[in-house]
Amino acid sequence: MKLLSSFVKELKLASQSFYFFIEIMFAIIILIVVLFAIPEDFKEKKDEEYLYFEGPKPAEEYFIEQLEDLDGVVEYAEIKNEGEIVKAKLYEDDEKLFYWLDNKEDVISIADNKGKFGAAIFVDETTYETSYEYYTQGYETERFKNLLLVFHVEDSEVMRENFDNQDVRMISADIDVLSDRENVMPSLLTFNGSLMGLFILASYIFLDKKEGVIKAYAVTPSPVWQYLLSKVMVVTVTAIITTFIIVIPVLGASINYGLLLIFLATTGLFFSALGLYIAGFYEDFAQSFGVIYTLMIVFGLPIIAYHIPSWDPLWVKFFPTYHVVYGFKEIIVQGGDAGYVLWVSLGAFVAGTILFLLSNMRYKRTLSV
Repeated sequence: MKLLSSFVKELKLASQSFYFFIEIMFAIIILIVVLFAIPEDFKEKKDEEYLYFEGPKPAEEYFIEQLEDLDGVVEYAEIKNEGEIVKAKLYEDDEKLFYWLDNKEDVISIADNKGKFGAAIFVDETTYETSYEYYTQGYETERFKNLLLVFHVEDSEVMRENFDNQDVRMISADIDVLSDRENVMPSLLTFNGSLMGLFILASYIFLDKKEGVIKAYAVTPSPVWQYLLSKVMVVTVTAIITTFIIVIPVLGASINYGLLLIFLATTGLFFSALGLYIAGFYEDFAQSFGVIYTLMIVFGLPIIAYHIPSWDPLWVKFFPTYHVVYGFKEIIVQGGDAGYVLWVSLGAFVAGTILFLLSNMRYKRTLSV
């Protein structure tokens, strides 16, 4: 009962504090950004290619037909290049924009200035023998460069027929793909619930240290662990409230809220206990500034890896935020791996409990000095 009354008292005090309103406002800002600034699906900007052709008219018409323009209507575009306007014919298919220019030097210049792909096609007037020049940027892989060297060895019609005849099989027909809006949610929830919890818990402790609240426990019958646990519980409950503020309007009833609640409670315990432990070694926020913000930056690296799948080094997986991000993702995905979420929750609970016990030892030792 003492723990419950301590928690209720701390929750009332926290609800009137500056940090509590920061968390609520931060959650509302995230919600507004997600709903009104992030579309359901981003429209990817199409790649651009700049082409030059030199050869007989029938050959040129043949190559233009191969572009498979969406509407079959020739459009004209003006390209700004080094202060000059270059006119070009524009063709568009499902994936790319093709600019057909009349001057090879313009192709080279524009490809260089815009960092895009350029090519020149040469067809002999009599033999119709075709050759190609590609203008790359220098950062292409050796595999891509080798592909360009052998791409035209085989007849294009034969290659197209081979592509069309390839056997493509779906590994699973029940794959649920997140929308772009849903895909950003795991990283935002990790930052809001976990990293903010670390920061806010440390801030509460430093505020109480400044006001002498913690030292007052040395002369009261209440054990220090109850005070510390009530702080952790307040921060965890606040993280749950702010997360639900974001999740309910965006995801509605499409996720398992019971699983989400377990995940938030356990990961909240871990990160708030970590903030509690760090705060035990410093007297004020200014002294701990470097450590806390370094940790937040380092713990943010898995969030970057989440959004850049091609960059996923093994060492990132040892950071707790890596598993928190993917835990949120499994909760959001329809039919996600609940077992993975529960294992991460168990690990966070065990690690958080250990950190809390270490923190309790640290604060008791500090008060006895």
